[in-house]
Amino acid sequence: MMKMRVLRVVASLMSSAVLLGAGAAMATTINFSAMPAGAVTAPIDGVTFSLSGGLDSSGPADVGYGFFDSRTSLNNSTNSTTFPSTSGYPTATILDAAFSSPEKWIRFTFSNYGSGNGSFYSAFGPGNTLISSGSLSNVNGYSSTIYVPGAGITDLQFNNNSGGNGNWIFGVGELTF
Repeated sequence: MMKMRVLRVVASLMSSAVLLGAGAAMATTINFSAMPAGAVTAPIDGVTFSLSGGLDSSGPADVGYGFFDSRTSLNNSTNSTTFPSTSGYPTATILDAAFSSPEKWIRFTFSNYGSGNGSFYSAFGPGNTLISSGSLSNVNGYSSTIYVPGAGITDLQFNNNSGGNGNWIFGVGELTF
């Protein structure tokens, strides 16, 4: 009798584990450094990228070369698709990543191409509600992974803190969600 009860519990636990595992999704990584240079005019894996504010917000974001960098990244500029670039200037203030469905466990690599300007990211949920934000001012070289806390994120903005009045190029190497 005890053996049958133990077997039922084990079978139940295994069934639950299978059901729980069936709903788990694999993370998606967009590796911009593996892409050829060019304008991003269509969504990539359900993410729409755009530029706003600043001196260069009239076109789509570029996968291009940042501040004389030989590696491609997603930039806040429409002027960075040739290498060596003219440094990617002028730039937009905000590089926006709009997700087609709410996300969590977002992370990215980033290069600010310098420090001290106050670059930051902001993660928003439905209704433009701020979920989290963090400094990117001293993040350089794509060597650090930045983790974005929170769930239900529908929009991730990278901001160069110029207030639309200046230029500062930055790049996103990878975006995982």
